[in-house]
Amino acid sequence: MIKHWQSLIRITGILSLGCLILMIISHFVSNDSIQEEILIRYLSIPFWISICLLLIFIALYLFMIAHNRAVISSTSLLAILILASGGFIGYREIVCPLLDLSHVNDPQVIRLDHLQFYYSNLADSPTIQLYGYDQSGEEMNFEISYETYEQGKQLYEELQEMNGSYNIIADIEYLPYSEMVTDIRMWIEEM
Repeated sequence: MIKHWQSLIRITGILSLGCLILMIISHFVSNDSIQEEILIRYLSIPFWISICLLLIFIALYLFMIAHNRAVISSTSLLAILILASGGFIGYREIVCPLLDLSHVNDPQVIRLDHLQFYYSNLADSPTIQLYGYDQSGEEMNFEISYETYEQGKQLYEELQEMNGSYNIIADIEYLPYSEMVTDIRMWIEEM
């Protein structure tokens, strides 16, 4: 029985690598348009499904080892953590994009003011976010592209040269579950 689980894990790992290769190829072909980012997001779903399956199979394998060897505490805890990770990844990378399918042609729109931009290059890929306040005063944030960050930076430079009280405003179209930005328009407005 254990050999069966080991081969299942091996096959799922190979499937994950195959899906990863397709994702990498699609990133090299991309020219960073928002439509291509959405397409790549949906092309990555098979990869994330295989990763979730791999995590589930590993967790079940660990449960079987724990049951056979009576080493329940640490192995079972590890299996539970792996299952929880698989559940989180599954929800974030599979369920949310699938729930967004009905909104791709009709995304939600929100207007934010008092925009701020955050750029962090600490990890392998930079984190670029836009922060702002909606009509009710609630702070919202979205991940944005480097080009959008540069546009916002340029607006801030224009804002510094202006006399009076001005504010940067943005209309953002986004998919509600994954909060992926599909379109953004920014401008300066007098307060």
